[in-house]
Amino acid sequence: MAVPYGERLVEGITWHTHLADDAGDGLELRPISAILDVEPALLPHQQALAEWMSSYYVTPLSKIAFRMLPRGLLQRTRVVLHLAKNEAPVPGEGIPEQAGSLRLQALIGLLLVDEELHVEKLKQMLGPKRARELLSEALASGLVEREAQFPGTKKLKRVVRLVAEGDKLAQWRQQAEAQIPQSLPSATAITMAPDNVRRRPKKTTPDPWAMPAMPATADVLTLTPQDRVSLQAQRQLAAIDLLQNDRATNGGNAFWTPNKLCKACKLNQAQLQALVRENIIA
Repeated sequence: MAVPYGERLVEGITWHTHLADDAGDGLELRPISAILDVEPALLPHQQALAEWMSSYYVTPLSKIAFRMLPRGLLQRTRVVLHLAKNEAPVPGEGIPEQAGSLRLQALIGLLLVDEELHVEKLKQMLGPKRARELLSEALASGLVEREAQFPGTKKLKRVVRLVAEGDKLAQWRQQAEAQIPQSLPSATAITMAPDNVRRRPKKTTPDPWAMPAMPATADVLTLTPQDRVSLQAQRQLAAIDLLQNDRATNGGNAFWTPNKLCKACKLNQAQLQALVRENIIA
């Protein structure tokens, strides 16, 4: 199992278990971070042998027990960082305001894309001292959690795959393209003065302190309902094009995680789930 020891996670083995009713007043319960392996590291007769050796040779039990473990058993654990489930930002919606320093914001952005980060890799990127400071800040913010994992029980990444094919995909694409306006704005006639009354424009020196001209109205900054539908259709079509292109060029070996696909196509979680409900992706 992995237990918190200061700012680190250390590995250990369970020697005895006590039920809550059997726990005496002198026992203090301490939290554990994760159960790394449900199978016992030592069998009962091996535990009895370790206890006898500890008593006979007047040696701490922990030293004898760890000597009896298979080589490399405790070195297989990896500590990874991931976003807290209750505080994880929605893909495509930015980084929370409570993410204080720029380093913490960069770490959260990296976890949004890769979903998890090995602590040893973080130390290689920043150095041991800066990595330790960033780790303390990230855990104190409540936005990032750490977890001890066995490589054999490593969590698989959630990937997005294209499930619609043939006529169904062509019909969906046709409906999505129909939501994008195809007509261009109509051209307006420009009145020109006769050649004999046109005047040569005067050369003026631009004012370096002049503010750029702002639009007369704020209509260009707002989206109409039709514009929102059109923008959503464009982003969803871009996501489907990415999935189709990767499947054609890489033979299905490449994959997109939900966070990467949302970031590449500027989709939000609701727009991505709409494709899932329509059985276009899974």
